[in-house]
Amino acid sequence: MRREAVSKLVTYASEHGVKHYVIEKLSRPKATARSKSGRRRQSKFAVEEFLQQMQVLVPRVGGKLHKINPAFVSVDAEPLSRKLGLDVHTTSAYLLAMRFIANKRTKDTE
Repeated sequence: MRREAVSKLVTYASEHGVKHYVIEKLSRPKATARSKSGRRRQSKFAVEEFLQQMQVLVPRVGGKLHKINPAFVSVDAEPLSRKLGLDVHTTSAYLLAMRFIANKRTKDTE
């Protein structure tokens, strides 16, 4: 189910002219739960599967995948989301895209 959703999302984006795909550079969460079953659930978190699927799908549709450090995006997104009238997740996505553009510009000028 998750794979189908990611595949549909990448296909939809490519049909609308998207060439650059920006995602958060995520790491596998540390198992902080105290119970054995809680640690097992945390270790099965699908971050690696999502990253692998994006790394396969994006080049197939002619796109380029960019991983951006998500540090402090949520903190910056909260006041901005209230000001713009958007939800925090949408604002965070915009901030990640803006961070990618800013990083790309500094690399292009060097």
